[in-house]
Amino acid sequence: TYLAQSYTRSTAGQKATDVWVEQADNNISVFTLQLLQDFRLGILNWENAITMQKSTDDDALPLPAFNIYSNLYINFNVRKVLDINFGFDVRYFTEYYAPDYSPALGSFTTQNGDNRVKTGNYPWVNVYADFFLKHARFFVMFSHVNKGMFNKNYFLTPHYPTNSAVLRFGVSWNFFN
Repeated sequence: TYLAQSYTRSTAGQKATDVWVEQADNNISVFTLQLLQDFRLGILNWENAITMQKSTDDDALPLPAFNIYSNLYINFNVRKVLDINFGFDVRYFTEYYAPDYSPALGSFTTQNGDNRVKTGNYPWVNVYADFFLKHARFFVMFSHVNKGMFNKNYFLTPHYPTNSAVLRFGVSWNFFN
C-alpha cells in the first residue's frame, strides 16, 4: 500500500493536487548490488561505493538504477595530536521518477498522471576540511560547490530544489570518559 499523487489544472488555471491510496497487485521485490572499494596510498585516500538497484514495480517503488558515491581526501597527523583531512566528495544518481512530497500529509507519494517529473542525472560535489584534536572535531565544508556548472536540475524530489552552494562550519565535541 502506498500513496499516489498527481497535479491537475482547473479551468481557472489553478494548480490542484490529488492524493490517493494505491495498492500493488503483487509483491514488490528489490534487487540491489553494491560494490565498495577503498584505496590508500600514503596520505591519499579514495573511498568509493557504486549501487545498482531495480524494483519489480517502478510505479509503486521507483528507484534510480545507479547511485555513486566517491570521496577523495588526504589524511595526515601533525605532532601526533592533530588529525587533518582535506578532500572532496561526489554524489550522483541516475534519472528516475523520484517520490514527490505532499506537504498536506507530510509524506512522500509516487508520481502519477501526465505531469511526472524526473530527477537525478546531476552530481553534487562538496569540498571539506576536518581537524580532529583529542575529543573535538572542527570542520569547514563548502556544499554543492559545482552549482551552475552543469545543468540547473538539482532536485532530490520533484518541485523542491536542493540548497544552493552553502558554506558550513562548526565544532563537534564527544563527551565521554
